[in-house]
Amino acid sequence: MNSFHTKRIRRFLALALAGSAAFVASTSAAQAQVPVLQPNKPYKIKFGHSGQILNVPNASNKEGEGLVTYFDIPGFKNDDFTFIKVGGSFPANTYVIEAGKNAFGLPLYVVPKKGEMGAQVIQDRTLGAFSAWQLRPGQLPGFVEIVHLQSGLAMNVAGASPNAGTPVIVWQPSKVHLNDDVRILSAS
Repeated sequence: MNSFHTKRIRRFLALALAGSAAFVASTSAAQAQVPVLQPNKPYKIKFGHSGQILNVPNASNKEGEGLVTYFDIPGFKNDDFTFIKVGGSFPANTYVIEAGKNAFGLPLYVVPKKGEMGAQVIQDRTLGAFSAWQLRPGQLPGFVEIVHLQSGLAMNVAGASPNAGTPVIVWQPSKVHLNDDVRILSAS
């Protein structure tokens, strides 16, 4: 990703979230538990309760495609995601997550379909307030929650299902279940 694209994302998000108070800043102790992600590097997002990873079904490049969990199959690129750091006045550990490219070569971003509990996480070309996610410490060492900055809801596996193909939704962060705890792993 080039510098111009990254600056455009930061500027657009700053405008989109101006005046929004939907986020909560992390403490420095909590920030230390969150991994430092390298720019322009693909990562896999692995759910703690099932060991499955976030996946774009059939490597679709369609806007509005709902994301699911699936087995980690080496070499598949539809489970690789890039984290784009958002700085400025945003809370620490805030990112835009890029899912891939659509047929016209434009980026697709990971967003909830709606900002309400139970809404499926989808890929969309729109870049705005719905594109920002914050990494927060999870329940287990080395795990994080990926929390949608605007709604405060965490990326979550519907019904805590361990089955492949289960929709990924946003839900209230839980300190009981592990279906919103993820490990962010290099996609090497």
